[in-house]
Amino acid sequence: MLRTVWPPLLALAGCALAATVAGCDNTIFPAPITASTGAALTSDYAGMQGIFSANCYSCHGTTPALGGLDLQTDACAALVDASSTSYSPALRIVPGDHASSVLWNKINGTDVDGQRMPQGGQLDDATITAVETWIDSGAPCTSGDTGSDTDTQSDTGGGDTGGDSGGGDLYAFAQVQNIFDAHCISCHSVDGYRPPNATPPMYLTDGDSYAAIVGQPSTKSSDERVKPYDPEHSFLWRKVDHQLHTGEGAVMPFDGDQLKPDELGVIYGWIARGANAQ
Repeated sequence: MLRTVWPPLLALAGCALAATVAGCDNTIFPAPITASTGAALTSDYAGMQGIFSANCYSCHGTTPALGGLDLQTDACAALVDASSTSYSPALRIVPGDHASSVLWNKINGTDVDGQRMPQGGQLDDATITAVETWIDSGAPCTSGDTGSDTDTQSDTGGGDTGGDSGGGDLYAFAQVQNIFDAHCISCHSVDGYRPPNATPPMYLTDGDSYAAIVGQPSTKSSDERVKPYDPEHSFLWRKVDHQLHTGEGAVMPFDGDQLKPDELGVIYGWIARGANAQ
């Protein structure tokens, strides 16, 4: 949900009202995700989920869903061919036509559909172009699909290594391991804290990490540590995204700042694409 880190993409609800009613104060949030972070800039649904996660969930998640717009539960259902509540009969996304889509007009600042979003900043050109490309390809709602194939989540786990169009290398497990190496293994290793009662051991060292987290139960949550295709129900994601419930322990990294937007985007995208081992 990123409620204290990234700005909302108040895509279609009108944040002038939201700011008053729901405390949508842009002083809480630093600048939006940018191309320099390298996060979530692929033009498929996984890329869009990364952008929405980074910029929207603070106001348009499951809670709150300002203006009735929930981009966390099912962004496609909320956006594609869906009428805008503020600019009806305009559609939030018109597949194949970015210029007629309220979402694109809002993030591009065309003034066709009210003020530019996100409030307090703007997405950079590369991110806007990624959204534009996704819409113009038909706004497909399956990870890895850019409108030219029928890739679905029913693929066998590990079969889709992210090599499809859209820059899958960004979400390779090697990128996730780099994040673990930089931030996690001082504790989550044979010689670290681990934590001691975790089963299986929470080793995030190279060669151990994948088996320790993917499909494995958590001792602190009913969620699996990593649930392929489902970041929001992956305890690892909620740990690093700082969206924990009472009794679920400390946010991570434990002794440092929250991960950078590009690092969070890599983890989210990796899980959303199936949490493959490659």
